[in-house]
Amino acid sequence: MPTFAVIYIKSGHFAASVWLNKKTADNVSINVFIMEKKRLIIAIGSNYEQESNVRKVSNMLRELFSDEISFTKQIWTESIGILSDRFLNCIATTYSDCSFEELQEKLKKIETLCGNNEEERQHNIVRMDIDILKLGDDKYHVNDWERPYIKELIKDIK
Repeated sequence: MPTFAVIYIKSGHFAASVWLNKKTADNVSINVFIMEKKRLIIAIGSNYEQESNVRKVSNMLRELFSDEISFTKQIWTESIGILSDRFLNCIATTYSDCSFEELQEKLKKIETLCGNNEEERQHNIVRMDIDILKLGDDKYHVNDWERPYIKELIKDIK
């Protein structure tokens, strides 16, 4: 009867799953799947209870990424495209082996946990906005990269 064991190994920016299939005492097959973690850059912004919400989301992101995340300074900006209070913004960087779709789903759940909802957004209240700017070599929200505050915060990335 075959015996299976799965070992998950995490080191730096790589993760590997090792599957051991012991067919007999003399015949062991080993399958190794190595996944390189990709660099992730996330833009964070809030225009309602800004300091509290940015602090809250920072803690949630630390939990999600096991403290392997760093944050830029926070800067205040005027709203763009909506009439509202100022936004408090920062950028977070980390590494992930998740797909864009998986990360997007997790980040949208965090926005919801921060109280973000469509009804308030219709009234220009953004409790939390989290956008993936870059995952690996792929850039997203291309127009955001041209915003002065994004350019300033990108310089602050370690």
